[in-house]
Amino acid sequence: MTTLDAGPAHERATSVVLHGLHPLDGHEVTWKVTPLPQDRRGHVTFLVQRAEGHVDGEQAWSCTDKETFVLSGEGVRELVRRVSSTSRIGSSR
Repeated sequence: MTTLDAGPAHERATSVVLHGLHPLDGHEVTWKVTPLPQDRRGHVTFLVQRAEGHVDGEQAWSCTDKETFVLSGEGVRELVRRVSSTSRIGSSR
């Protein structure tokens, strides 16, 4: 499980890992999606990290180059929809 320090409450967040093919060019990609704390207006966003190839395990993940960005809930749903036909979804440990 990946734990995020979310301020005084120290909320715990579990990441979801997607293994699949890149929706545009078809090469293997691993995505890690972690919820961020709600903003002051109650909006939820997600930290999304993308690594080239099929990456398994926290140690391998920590040593891999990643592209990092933030998506809305709708953006995450679209990402999951695009890769769902070629992915295995599971909780990160």
